[in-house]
Amino acid sequence: MEGSSSSSQPTVFKNLPINTTSGKSCFTKNVTIEVAYEKLDLVMKQPVDFESLRANEYDVKKFFEDQGWMGYFDLINGPVYTVLV
Repeated sequence: MEGSSSSSQPTVFKNLPINTTSGKSCFTKNVTIEVAYEKLDLVMKQPVDFESLRANEYDVKKFFEDQGWMGYFDLINGPVYTVLV
């Protein structure tokens, strides 16, 4: 037997901190700023440096190799393009 609820909204959505039935967008508009090219400082570094971790006695590279994650790290540690388009 169905529950006698006055709303057709599922119970799981009734306690959300946002109004899911308003139909309004929950997204804000992008905010942009103008920065002169000369004021930009490009920081090039390796997001995940396994050699530095190993030098500090935290050798975790094998764990990621065993799980097949090295292709991902090659991608994020890959080339940095310094010319802005």
